[in-house]
Amino acid sequence: MAETIYFELIAPDKRLLSADVSEAVLPGQEGDLAAQAGRGLLILKLRPGILTTRAKDGEKQFFLRGGFADVGPDKTTVLAEYAIPLEELTGAVLTDEIAQAQQALDDAKDDARKISSWDRLERLQTLKIRLAL
Repeated sequence: MAETIYFELIAPDKRLLSADVSEAVLPGQEGDLAAQAGRGLLILKLRPGILTTRAKDGEKQFFLRGGFADVGPDKTTVLAEYAIPLEELTGAVLTDEIAQAQQALDDAKDDARKISSWDRLERLQTLKIRLAL
């Protein structure tokens, strides 16, 4: 296997993954980013989406609501607002996420919050369509 990095995915209630991986594809706010061995230091804001890790034992995917990633040359740590294994993502869970995003948009008091909430809502709706949930 190619060079690996140590990867951790931490949700508020538990650590979902701690493993050596060849790559972790992160749903960055400005686009997806592949964290691999040797990558420079970076703090990345995460958007709602799918995080994918690849290792010699296969691929693992997780749904993230958002959060931050600390990317480095030999270790990447993701601190997620909310995360679950993709196989646990149901239509009901995603519908609830969409309802929360809509409520945040409805409650937004300034343009910056409205834009951020609208972006989150749109990304979640697109994900629901893409995953056919």
